Amino acid sequence: VLIIDCQGRLTFLNPAGEKILGVNQDEIQMMSLDEIMTPIDEEHNPILLMLYNGEAIHRRKFRILTKTGREILLGLSAVPLRNKAKELKGVGVIFADLTEQEAMEKEQQKLQHLAQLGEMTSWIAHEFKNPLTSIRLGVTTLKERLKISEQDEKFLEMILTELDRMNSTLREILCFSRPVKFEELRSCPIYEIIQHALFIMRPQLEQADIRVELDCPDPTIKALCEPRLLEQVFINLITNALQAMSGGGRLRIELNRSQKELKRKPSVVQNLVEISFIDSGVGIPPEDLERIFEAFYTTKRYGTGLGLAIARKVVEEVGGEILVQSKPGIGSAFIIRLLAPADKEHNPKRKKSSIILKQNLPSYLFSPSRKSITREIKRDGPEKNIDCR
Repeated sequence: VLIIDCQGRLTFLNPAGEKILGVNQDEIQMMSLDEIMTPIDEEHNPILLMLYNGEAIHRRKFRILTKTGREILLGLSAVPLRNKAKELKGVGVIFADLTEQEAMEKEQQKLQHLAQLGEMTSWIAHEFKNPLTSIRLGVTTLKERLKISEQDEKFLEMILTELDRMNSTLREILCFSRPVKFEELRSCPIYEIIQHALFIMRPQLEQADIRVELDCPDPTIKALCEPRLLEQVFINLITNALQAMSGGGRLRIELNRSQKELKRKPSVVQNLVEISFIDSGVGIPPEDLERIFEAFYTTKRYGTGLGLAIARKVVEEVGGEILVQSKPGIGSAFIIRLLAPADKEHNPKRKKSSIILKQNLPSYLFSPSRKSITREIKRDGPEKNIDCR
């Protein structure tokens, strides 16, 4: 609740209003209404206009910039305050912060849109899947039975390659359109899941001349997840990094514990596990950052735009979040935050070993140019690299 006088000066602001607008009673004595409620989408403050027209405001939405620089959406009602002679003496306003409600409504609309899109794409994928399987079987049979020229055989190989690409796209569409089903949500060793994902992606990483560094202060770190689906998330992020470094580069994967707030629970500090995938690729333009996790949004020539969307869907379903930071020409960082297990399994105060990566749990650095795998062991002193040919 706030009250202004005929000169547009604040004379009263209750504690709830102070919290929303980021000011206190001592400050408002020296400030005008426009200073603490700066209009964003409108030329004039509708509350101040009431001082001239005397007309009440009922349930109006009003976007403002507060004194602290925070952009919020207000829902307000205002009435003119008059004395016994019916002279206008000020304006009384009741208002509420609708910013969070607006965000929830937008998210709900997005979910409804994705649900409809998912139903449609799932139907299309199913309709195409069986014919493609039959076509591939037919082409393979012809290739084996017919005596054809070398040139014709290359054409058949091209057809098979394109059919495989279409099948891969259909699998991604079906994966995204179906609800996420967990075999079991449990405390899992994240280091082992990362290692297995790297093992699967090793041929592509070597071929693309990507050097991979895995920095893990404690290989026993665990998080609440479904290991099969989380491994797919890691593979999607590694693939995304690989595609961003067409001329070779470095992918650094960091695994750490942290205590932070999740966006969905901004007022609660939680024990988390952070997995960061940092590449030295081309980076993401600022205009694409906001849409990078949207389904079917891609800047790649042959991309489906589902890899990152699936990653976000899986991570959020287990109660975590995924963030992105990027600078064009420098690289990108994708950060996954997962909930750590209960205190009996998670002890962040445990004494750390001076050896970050133990001998029996090495971090692999793929160095394709040397055709070898390097095991990196970091100690308190200089780095020690052991070549394991």
